[in-house]
Amino acid sequence: MEGKFSLAKRKFGLDLLLTKREDTTRASIVLSIIAMNIDRLAAMLLRFIQFLLNFGLSYGQLGRS
Repeated sequence: MEGKFSLAKRKFGLDLLLTKREDTTRASIVLSIIAMNIDRLAAMLLRFIQFLLNFGLSYGQLGRS
């Protein structure tokens, strides 16, 4: 888990958060998890859209042959 948290801190700029209290540290961890999930979902959505576009283009070309 520490590796994922440090990756999130580097990738999403969360290393700029300076947390000293326990509640702010927990909030920082939650925010990093949310940011990682949003990033992963966005990448999956883009791949799905690319698949649909490629499938639509190839299906349209098959019908014309």
